Amino acid sequence: MPTPVSGSVCGTNPQTLSITLSGGATSATISSDGGGSLSVANISASGDVIYTPSATDFVNTITVTITTNNTTDGAGILCKAVSPRRQV
Repeated sequence: MPTPVSGSVCGTNPQTLSITLSGGATSATISSDGGGSLSVANISASGDVIYTPSATDFVNTITVTITTNNTTDGAGILCKAVSPRRQV
């Protein structure tokens, strides 16, 4: 599972998150708790997600959450869905 990381954004400059799925995950949904916009809401295998903050995000910490569809470890052992987060 990726380690959550933080980044800083100046104003409404976009923040790019490069995502590569592994461990049996084949798709993921992306969401945020901010007022800005995400370039995509779903990915398959890998891709870039761009979060563009809104003016209301300026003084807040925004969390982007990536939730995978992985429910087994590849050997049939059930696993909990993974949701790493990145704060911007």
